[in-house]
Amino acid sequence: MPGGGSGYPSAVATDQGSLEHAVEPEQLDSDRDRKELRDRYYGLLQELRIVVPGVLVLVGFQLTAPFATHFGQLDDAGQAVYGAALTLGVLSVIALMTPAVLHRSSSASPRPGSASCSSVCR
Repeated sequence: MPGGGSGYPSAVATDQGSLEHAVEPEQLDSDRDRKELRDRYYGLLQELRIVVPGVLVLVGFQLTAPFATHFGQLDDAGQAVYGAALTLGVLSVIALMTPAVLHRSSSASPRPGSASCSSVCR
């Protein structure tokens, strides 16, 4: 039976059409459940690919604020709030893009802890 013989599927379809997995992340083993972990990781990457352009647009709009005619009329507190908001926006872009960057940079390298020769051995 699918789902480990319990009669229930290993993933349940939600009303959005996506799959909601029945196994908690803490119960997954990196060797035994490699396919499940990979599927969840690729799902996360797909969701991030959807979110990142929206965040980039919002940060882009924030970058245009200093060129507005009334920006100079803001007091120091208002400019500090703008600076903090812009900094947090840029940090969110970095945080959202980091998993994809790490995935691309590590896709050709072996898993940590595996016995293989690195580029230094060549």
